[in-house]
Amino acid sequence: MQRFLDQERVLINGKQTYPKVVAVDVGFKGDPSHPYIRFFILFLGELRKGLNIYEDYYEPEVAEYDYDVYWIYPLRARVVKAELGVPYRLLHDGRVLSFSVSKGTRVGGYERIEFELL
Repeated sequence: MQRFLDQERVLINGKQTYPKVVAVDVGFKGDPSHPYIRFFILFLGELRKGLNIYEDYYEPEVAEYDYDVYWIYPLRARVVKAELGVPYRLLHDGRVLSFSVSKGTRVGGYERIEFELL
């Protein structure tokens, strides 16, 4: 996963940041026919009170398997809107953004998340 992240261009408020895989969890959902891999990714950026913008540029691709993504924001933050190329959900007063991608879905090569710090 780190190799893929290293190929992406990730910006927070227009300044490049470098995501790092800090932990990996591998297991099964109920039985061995339903394996999962969970990546914990950390990155730093200069955030400001009010609106902040996360952008990620990466190679477009077709998903080879189903996957879910969860973004968890701090208590004093909330997602305003997102451009992910797939439908997304906001939970817990906008502090959690989640989306699912099905095998065979074309993912576009650009993500943008606008969030505000209160």
